[in-house]
Amino acid sequence: MCRRIALVARQGTEAIISLLLFALAAVLIAGSARAATFCVTSSAELQNALNAAAANDEDDEIRIYATTFVPPTTHGFKYDTLKPYSLTLAGGYIALLGNPCAMALRNANSTVIDGGGSRRLFGFVGYANTGDLRITRLTFRNGINETNSSPVDIGGTALYNGNITLDRVVVRDNISAVQVIFASSGGSVVVQNSVFADNTLVPGYGGRKVAQFQSVNSNGPSGGVVFNGNTAAGNVSTVLNGSAEVVLGVSNGSLRVANSNFWGNSSLDLEFADFGNSTITIRDSNIGIHSYWGPAISTHNLYSIDPAFIGNGNYRLAGNSPLRDLGDNMAFGGIGSYDAAGGSRVMFGQVDIGAYEIQDDSIFKNGFE
Repeated sequence: MCRRIALVARQGTEAIISLLLFALAAVLIAGSARAATFCVTSSAELQNALNAAAANDEDDEIRIYATTFVPPTTHGFKYDTLKPYSLTLAGGYIALLGNPCAMALRNANSTVIDGGGSRRLFGFVGYANTGDLRITRLTFRNGINETNSSPVDIGGTALYNGNITLDRVVVRDNISAVQVIFASSGGSVVVQNSVFADNTLVPGYGGRKVAQFQSVNSNGPSGGVVFNGNTAAGNVSTVLNGSAEVVLGVSNGSLRVANSNFWGNSSLDLEFADFGNSTITIRDSNIGIHSYWGPAISTHNLYSIDPAFIGNGNYRLAGNSPLRDLGDNMAFGGIGSYDAAGGSRVMFGQVDIGAYEIQDDSIFKNGFE
């Protein structure tokens, strides 16, 4: 009898301990998975969500409805924080059964941040923040610079060390006296399946470098830069002896470029900057006029080959393009699942060079993900 009582007591104690451990694990899991999701359908809602995300001590995702948003002030939409939490900005959402963000289109053109030719578009200031930033399925157009700040300015300070990812982002038809888009971090900078086209640089603070992406960390190895499956074309500089190139820079790390198309920009199409102790590799890309600071390893590239765009501002490749099926499916950092228009990234066995994959129009695509 005493033995049975002791056994029951021990089982009861073990059960209580198990429940306590389960409760503790649940608390730890809940604490480690803190995140907030916003759905925004207007410009005011978007800025309010950015403000809330900057202050709420959580990793945040802002789902942005498929429409056009005008920045609420001339300063543009702004995210400004000292906190080490991550932010995702994802466009292309559409409604279903009363939920305005029920599902997402796959392309970059459905959600547009439009400055109307008089406003800056977006500024991300991370200060000492180590939280990551991901922007996907968004178009930034008709923006202007503000003083020496780019229409799209990401990173902002030498202290920011989060990882930056741009996937299916279109930056076009902007006018600026500095870089149209600037992204800098001590962490990694990844740009894929994105388009930088028909932007104009004007005299002012520099009038050079349509797009600049850099990973710089003077205190140790940086995450490096990956630039895969992008198109930079038709950018113009009105500055005397100016140019309108993409600049990719890295310090104490690696810079890898693949499957990208640099063509038809003023004076210069691509520039590399090795800020020290770095490795630069470019492969399976089409390059017009380029300038390298430091040694670069080049493999399977095309030089000064007309890509045969469809034309009239459409930077898709024509069916007879020489860039068709010439990319590297195994590019370092991956090629992504979809091109800038939301089509499959690989259609005929081998990825195309540039941001757009030549699609077989006979194949039905639902356009969602």
